[in-house]
Amino acid sequence: MERPLAVIGFTYLAVVVVSFFLGLDKLPALIAVFVCLAGVFLKFRKTRKNVILPAVCITSAAALFWLMCFDAVYVRPTEELYGKTAVITGEICDLPYEHDGRTYYKIETSQIGLPGAVQHTKILLSSQKALRADMYDTVTATVNIYTQSEDSYKYYNISRGNYLIGNIDIYKEIKITKNENKPLYYYALSIREYMLDTVNAGLPDKQAGFVNAVLLADKSRLTEENKSAFRDSGISHIIAVSGFHLSVVTQLMMLLLTFVCMGRKRAAALICTVFVFLYMAATGFTPPVVRAGIMQIMFLFGESMTVKADTLNSLGLAVTVICFLNPYTAVDVGFMLSFSATLGIVLWGRRISSYLCNLIYPGEKIGTSAVGRFVTAVKTPLCGLISVISTTLSAIALSAPIILIYFKSFSVYTLLTNILVGPAASLLIFTAMITVFLRITIILSFLQMPFAALSGFLANYIIGTADYISSLPFAVIRLTNEFVPICMIASIIVAAVFLSMSKCKKHILVPLYAGFVILIFGLGFSAERIIKQGSIKLSIIDCGEGLTVLMSYDDKTSVLFCGGSYDKSFDTENYLNDSGISNIDYMLINGDDENTGAYALDILEKYDVNTVHIYGEEKLTESLYRLSENCPNVIYGGTDGDKIETVHIDDIEIAIYNTENSCALYFELYGNDFLICTDGTDFGLLPEQWLDADYLTTEGIPQNMRLLSVENIIISDTAENTDKNIDIYRKNSRGNIYCTAGCGNIAVRVYNNGEVNIRREGYWLS
Repeated sequence: MERPLAVIGFTYLAVVVVSFFLGLDKLPALIAVFVCLAGVFLKFRKTRKNVILPAVCITSAAALFWLMCFDAVYVRPTEELYGKTAVITGEICDLPYEHDGRTYYKIETSQIGLPGAVQHTKILLSSQKALRADMYDTVTATVNIYTQSEDSYKYYNISRGNYLIGNIDIYKEIKITKNENKPLYYYALSIREYMLDTVNAGLPDKQAGFVNAVLLADKSRLTEENKSAFRDSGISHIIAVSGFHLSVVTQLMMLLLTFVCMGRKRAAALICTVFVFLYMAATGFTPPVVRAGIMQIMFLFGESMTVKADTLNSLGLAVTVICFLNPYTAVDVGFMLSFSATLGIVLWGRRISSYLCNLIYPGEKIGTSAVGRFVTAVKTPLCGLISVISTTLSAIALSAPIILIYFKSFSVYTLLTNILVGPAASLLIFTAMITVFLRITIILSFLQMPFAALSGFLANYIIGTADYISSLPFAVIRLTNEFVPICMIASIIVAAVFLSMSKCKKHILVPLYAGFVILIFGLGFSAERIIKQGSIKLSIIDCGEGLTVLMSYDDKTSVLFCGGSYDKSFDTENYLNDSGISNIDYMLINGDDENTGAYALDILEKYDVNTVHIYGEEKLTESLYRLSENCPNVIYGGTDGDKIETVHIDDIEIAIYNTENSCALYFELYGNDFLICTDGTDFGLLPEQWLDADYLTTEGIPQNMRLLSVENIIISDTAENTDKNIDIYRKNSRGNIYCTAGCGNIAVRVYNNGEVNIRREGYWLS
């Protein structure tokens, strides 16, 4: 079998990804299917001789069996601790970092003070106060453990080795025990800490934050605006340390070591493998870096033994090792993007570059004319540019589907941005490494200043370029759930048709297929805009205990409620970002408690809000009140419970009944009546017409539910609370009941003909 490691690795990854999509409860059935198929293929001589089919089936069965074991041993026991409070003792096993005013610590637990609880696991703790503890010191603290209800958030944390997430609130009871016997990994983390401090000391905050992200995968000091600009301009991969970064660093070290070893490349390659491993440790062994590191180590071993490593086999081995150590890594978007981009470059990068160069330089046909001499003179820079374009195109080709699936968006100018900043990013990694190296030597540290200055200049250039391109018209095409799968299926069908056309030349089919894909998505985008023109969408965000409701129409967005569990604040922000929303026309603020306003401060800080409607201004914190006052239009509501007030958002009239402990909204959309209310609302105080609405959206159990008689109910609450209260809701609903319950956002789209469509967002098959 040719390239066995590639076959095993790619099969391993594919089958694990599919199993997550289908659901881990299907694992026993899938294992049985692949075992049966393997038996069938091994029984018949023709398929047994082929080898590949039985190998694929055996690999698939083994991968799924290991995933089932991993889930049963490491994941499911920790799920029983969700939502509980416990005294936890454990060692700090990674470098702490700060984000949004909190410090985060990764703890390897030795004791969890709950009966029957798993004792040895890893938890990511957040604290408002930095602990006076070094790495691998022992911490004992009372911890509130979060409920990780959203799969993508949970999968990401587990892929990073964080099986639990929690926070420390009681600081008086924290106990720190110093540990003098540090493990070997402590010194790798110390190197990382030293490198971060070196960059921070030599550059201003904005530049240092970017350089640390590029060099050491530390994004804690990047602003959300920076991350959004990188994402929208198509260069997020620059701040995700992977193969590109490691190859630049490895080449630099090979040059230095070859010089030190007096030209003996074999010795330099062997020494460089140690450096690659140390760099992997310094960046925290993140999945993309481990993938790139394994490939680099295999390449260096090949150099030391004068044997050329097979890139696809190296990639397959890297994938197998990573997915074996932690199968959840297979659904980590960073790893998937790194893998797909690398595979695209390996398969097509050099081929596209050679084809384009041959078109421009077809041997002797250039001639000796003035034009011919000019073309010859610019051969080196032109071929370099072609190489950058080819590498970017080949990386985009395979990573684009993953970007569409995960982010439902695509950067239009990604090729242009990568051409503009690619060489600068390579040079930045080089100068930053030189800066750190010179700082370490101490004797030569005075030479670091020009390299540090150049690193700062390059950082400013890349950040400025990303900001400018992300602000251009149509910089990002954002795709909704409904039309993405349709267009992707159409693209796959077209690809299958083109592959069957064996008589056509590939250099004709490739650009033709690219044109068809662009046409398909363009038609899908246009059709969606036409179909949804004039409709109004209500989005009920899956925010835990609380209520976040957004209303969108004609590129305008209103925030009717913005409450929920504090650990779910990123979900609302991600929803706004993924929907391409940067301006909010209207926002209702009724305090800053979890029920109605937990996310108000974040929204006011990060988005341009035109009109703010405030009830109970005395309940607002000073910072929230100050930000509200800075908005162009501020409306103050009446006395609590005094009367029903009305506000107009364009042609939509919204009636508001507000009391000290609750708030209720009532409005009509194309003949459909909607009532939205918070926990604590007393239905006995509301008009009878409101209680006969077509759609009720609520959280918790309002008072006097017996008076309610609505058609449909949408519940915004946790799964635990929903299960507990579901019978009460059923007694008061004449139609369907929908609930967030940790399963994703709910979208209610009302069309101008009165038709209403309710679906779970983020799930194509819902």
